[in-house]
Amino acid sequence: MPTDDWFRPRGYRHFDDPLSRADATQLVTDPSRVARHSFWPFLSYTRVERRYDRDAQEWRAKARPVAYAAHADSAIYAYYARQLSALYEAGLAKAGLSDVAIAYRRFTPSKSNIDFALEAFNFIREKKNCSVLCVDVSKFFDSIDHQALKRQWRALLREERLPADHYAVYRSLTRFATVNRDRVRRDFNLSKVSERRRSRLVDAKDFRDRVRGRGLIERNAKGKGIPQGSPLSALLANIYMLDFDAELNAMVANCGGLYRRYSDDILIVAPDDCVARLESEMMRLLADLGLSSNPKKRELVRFGVDGHATNSQRVQYLGFLFDGRHTHIRDSSVSRFFQQMRRNVNRARLVAGRNRRRVSRKMLFERFSHLGSRNFISYAYRAERVMNEPAIRRQVRNHWSRVVRLTRR
Repeated sequence: MPTDDWFRPRGYRHFDDPLSRADATQLVTDPSRVARHSFWPFLSYTRVERRYDRDAQEWRAKARPVAYAAHADSAIYAYYARQLSALYEAGLAKAGLSDVAIAYRRFTPSKSNIDFALEAFNFIREKKNCSVLCVDVSKFFDSIDHQALKRQWRALLREERLPADHYAVYRSLTRFATVNRDRVRRDFNLSKVSERRRSRLVDAKDFRDRVRGRGLIERNAKGKGIPQGSPLSALLANIYMLDFDAELNAMVANCGGLYRRYSDDILIVAPDDCVARLESEMMRLLADLGLSSNPKKRELVRFGVDGHATNSQRVQYLGFLFDGRHTHIRDSSVSRFFQQMRRNVNRARLVAGRNRRRVSRKMLFERFSHLGSRNFISYAYRAERVMNEPAIRRQVRNHWSRVVRLTRR
């Protein structure tokens, strides 16, 4: 039976009111209510992120679609995620795959991408004469086949048919609907301040008349794809890949190699004479699931008998770069941090100037220096300690002088 840690208060505004723990528990623990529940559309918007293109040596904007579920729907998804997670973890343990699919899971003791990257790099160090293949699955969540997902879901429950409550959850995430959040804000003339004064984004009548009535709802009818923004979506993506992970891991292990999958990022470390065959088999398994790889993000790095990468290459994995000798945080991540530092300091100076106040240096130091406990610098220092890699600290060694100089202008 799942524990009560599935519940999390959610402060955003949606088409329904926030739920208390008691009300949420009453809903999610009654399968008949879940089976009859009318799921709301997801609210969607596009987040634009700046990424550094190493090949073109320039910054580029990357649009990332985001969708988030209503309060009651999120409670249901979170509760069923706890149920399915227990079954999924048991399946992994039984198949000897507990260390293979490493994203969206809880580990004891706790692990982060730093630990996962170090594990892979240490394997390469020990293996030495080998090749490392990194592959990215294209549009992973958008390409998940609904019937294949249902089969995996049924297999996990050991049921010939999905129970009515599970089927209702499955249908809500496959035939999901979305409404553009920014369009709703424009149509209802909502500012961020006025939105916070409401308990829900719009009332029931306005939803019927002006959201549904004006055709603002878009429904997924493609037979594939699930939204990324629900508390259950990440787990379902792992469940979807369960047989894939088992088959590919067995093939890589037979070659004496290492296979890891972090969501849509696949890593294979294997002897040179096995890599081509393993890649071919991997592509076949992906195609069987209706998935494909992104050729632009494929990387093949060879390590020689001395354990060093050949031709000045570096493996790029989970935000780190590794050449057999040293590990660095990805260059674009460091550049993005310093860009964010400059933008935020300039914004703080502008606001302070308008209000004729001094810049709050304490807040900026907490966000952009070693004085903060949960920021990029603390992350870099932790990576340096865990990986025993002084080169990482050197990448951010001048952060203090930069933030001090910017705040003194």
